[in-house]
Amino acid sequence: MKKTTYFKQAVILFPAILLLALCISPLNASTDNSSESYDPRPLVEISKQALNQISDYTATFIKQERFGKKMGKLETIEFKFRKPNDVYMKWIGDANKNQEALFRKGHNEDRVKAHKGGLLNIININSQPEGKLAMDGQHHRIVDAGIGPTSALVYRGMDKGLERNEATFINHGIVKEDGRELIKVEALYPEKCEGVTHTVAKDETLWDIANKYNQDMYVILSNNKGVSGPTDVKEGQQILVPYHYCRRAITYTEKNSNLLVKLEIYDWDNNLYEFYEFKDIKMNVGLTDKDFDPENPEYKF
Repeated sequence: MKKTTYFKQAVILFPAILLLALCISPLNASTDNSSESYDPRPLVEISKQALNQISDYTATFIKQERFGKKMGKLETIEFKFRKPNDVYMKWIGDANKNQEALFRKGHNEDRVKAHKGGLLNIININSQPEGKLAMDGQHHRIVDAGIGPTSALVYRGMDKGLERNEATFINHGIVKEDGRELIKVEALYPEKCEGVTHTVAKDETLWDIANKYNQDMYVILSNNKGVSGPTDVKEGQQILVPYHYCRRAITYTEKNSNLLVKLEIYDWDNNLYEFYEFKDIKMNVGLTDKDFDPENPEYKF
């Protein structure tokens, strides 16, 4: 009598278990497939719209960059930005403490005003944004700093990868850091650094070549051995201009603000090449001309 009961129960339960398995399996497969073939463009458009709503902001800017085989120190910077392109930066961490840099579009002949920290803070420089002194210890010009320019650089790389059909995007979902919910997306580009071979023209610099190919100057510099700086090229010299910015990029878009607030870039040896993060962001706070005036008594120019 018991055997019959167990048999009937098994007959009843088996279809239910089979149905449950069929329901669960497609769900898991769909999640995996969507993750590995993720299209970042809808998120990019939302992020661009969010950027358009910002007229100014303050933030804590954290950055770290590779120079040759050595990774630079982690830098913590007080950061102010106002459209169209006014930037103030003050280093507040241990690295380069009290260093300042200021750029206000249409003022000071569009030059960067800056000084080092420590004992050298009494020596001010006025330089073009791409000048040697202004670029000392930097991958990017001050006019290319901030959430907007950093996002534009990333999105340009994504577009190029999609256009050449040489990029794969993975959505790693939501990660929580410092009380923020961040959408983590990884972009994978070709394993080998390939690009266009450019012949240097007379009086041409890496800045000129970068503009011509819509590529970052420092990416070109770092992928051409024997070239020590943007002007260290000669007429007739062969220069590799990489198709892509990097081998791998991981972006973190804040769910609440839709802003790209954190970025990890890895070179073709899979070494960390650049790290950028924006924290404590306060948007549309009403920054004034005083915030971008070297005569501001709070500044040390």
